[in-house]
Amino acid sequence: MLTYNFNHIERAFPAFDATTVLLWVWNADKIPPHIGVSIGKSYYSLTYKGVEELQTSSMLRKVKRLQIPILFIALEKDTTSESVSAIFQQFDKAKPGGATCLSPVKSLFSTSDDIVQLASFLSLMEQKGLLKQVNGMFLNPKYNALPSYSWMDIVQRIEVLHAEK
Repeated sequence: MLTYNFNHIERAFPAFDATTVLLWVWNADKIPPHIGVSIGKSYYSLTYKGVEELQTSSMLRKVKRLQIPILFIALEKDTTSESVSAIFQQFDKAKPGGATCLSPVKSLFSTSDDIVQLASFLSLMEQKGLLKQVNGMFLNPKYNALPSYSWMDIVQRIEVLHAEK
């Protein structure tokens, strides 16, 4: 079981500029959370249904309307929305025991296949000095860490989603 503690969470929405890569941690207080990425006006995510390529503005409206507990983690990465799109298009959909929502993010940052959880990914980004800022909204005021969960929690969640479709 892994977790990741945040040193500081800015309790506000971040700036969504054209060059900042933001990791969106949906339902950041749930096991497991879901992950997406935005750069500028474009948002990307790998779900059990397939690849989502949507407008950042529409995803922000969803967050605000439903008051979804979310983290926005700014990561240092020199890339374009076209490059991010190309990486996400290499994946079909999240599958039990296969690709997860973290898989295209790992490809984007060229990380090892050994990293299977968000906590490990964030620790690596911090070690490399690529973690710039963390913003959070609609979280418990005492929230300061990802919940602890295992690889099997991820697999089981994807299985449940596939069974519900």
